[in-house]
Amino acid sequence: MSNQSIKQVVKAMCEATAGGREAMAGALGLSLTSFNNKLYEKNGCRSFDLNELLAMQDISKTVLFAEFVARESNRLLVDRISPAELDETELFVLRSGVDEMQGRLALFMKDSLADGVIDNEEEQKIKMMLDGLISQIRTFMNAFVSLHQKRN
Repeated sequence: MSNQSIKQVVKAMCEATAGGREAMAGALGLSLTSFNNKLYEKNGCRSFDLNELLAMQDISKTVLFAEFVARESNRLLVDRISPAELDETELFVLRSGVDEMQGRLALFMKDSLADGVIDNEEEQKIKMMLDGLISQIRTFMNAFVSLHQKRN
């Protein structure tokens, strides 16, 4: 298991939702107290079920839960882009995202060596950033091939 817990993922999805935890609870049809009881597994409440976690992901308009499951499964997520939405401008935007992510990773790696060693927290962040970079590269390559593929 990774250092990130499902509780952290739920909290991050709440932060990404306008209105925060209160809005998320309401969207799920729960009181804030019931939501918190499920989050912290208090008062005999079980944690959120799969459907609730997927609903929170939809409500927050993120893929945080999917990314968590992918990391726990030692897998990467790759965005699917509809070929109808692709053009050279979109490819440029995708490639710029790859370059940006690669630059952020390089800067973090440099900063993490400021004290001469990489600690466990820095290692985890480097691995997470690398996974994101690889995923973005794969998304770009899939889009590139899709746009320029010979059609029969």
